[in-house]
Amino acid sequence: MDIQEQIAFEKFQAKDSNCDYEELKQRLDHLEKLSGHRYLPMSPRHEAWLVWDAAWKAKAQAVPDAPINKTWDEIHLDPKERLYWSLRTTKKRKSDLNWHHASHQTCVGSTHGRKICEYLGVDPDSKDFIRTQEPTND
Repeated sequence: MDIQEQIAFEKFQAKDSNCDYEELKQRLDHLEKLSGHRYLPMSPRHEAWLVWDAAWKAKAQAVPDAPINKTWDEIHLDPKERLYWSLRTTKKRKSDLNWHHASHQTCVGSTHGRKICEYLGVDPDSKDFIRTQEPTND
């Protein structure tokens, strides 16, 4: 595991979870001491790590003379796009609103579930997880 990659992932997770990076790092260090795993296998954070790791490695192997237009890797390995498509393709109950689906799948509260939907350009109060507007670039 590349330490720079791990730090970048954990800073992204901290920002995405609206918590302090140092606090998250302490929790993960403690978890690693107790269980031997930094991210528990089969947890949403572990799944996100696998996607992040694949994207990081693909980006490191990317050809430096790529055209100015976005490449397939930039589109499909972008963490924001991966999050959108993972939530879009995950099974959900027909009665669930998008914010509930997003909060349930990412293990966050309702406010963050709504923010995730808005971040991805999905209507939080709809039942179809489809982009209705361009996602925010925050």
